[in-house]
Amino acid sequence: MGKYQYKDAIDIYKSILNKGNDGDATLGIAEFYRRIGNSDESEYWYSMIIMMPNPPSDARLYYAQALHQNGKLKKAKNQIEIFLKDNVDHYQAHFLLKACTEDAVAELNASQKLYKLNNCEDINTEDDEYSPAIYKDDLVYVSTTGKGRKVWK
Repeated sequence: MGKYQYKDAIDIYKSILNKGNDGDATLGIAEFYRRIGNSDESEYWYSMIIMMPNPPSDARLYYAQALHQNGKLKKAKNQIEIFLKDNVDHYQAHFLLKACTEDAVAELNASQKLYKLNNCEDINTEDDEYSPAIYKDDLVYVSTTGKGRKVWK
């Protein structure tokens, strides 16, 4: 689903919420804001979700990520610590916890760029391409273009 489709879906979910409280719509809005990289909106909507009875466990992790992206390190650390109580072996949460210190942020900022991404004109589109892997000596990946299969050699 491309960014524009996510935005359309957000509008649909918001119209559902205008008719009354709906946990699935709230979760959908949070997910789509996270997927399009809007950490401010993601933070807001995930904060609503973790207040609900029995929220999905990953909602707290995504809330912590949004808090971290928005520079709210202490709140992010608190949410990760709560998340880790039920998800002790979750490696991503442990890395995020380490990144919630002023020293870690300063180190990342000082390093400027850890890596550089370049689009490959033969592969990258305005849609999403992800999960690359090598299969039978070829590159395979998932794409949301919906334009059928294409093989690059």
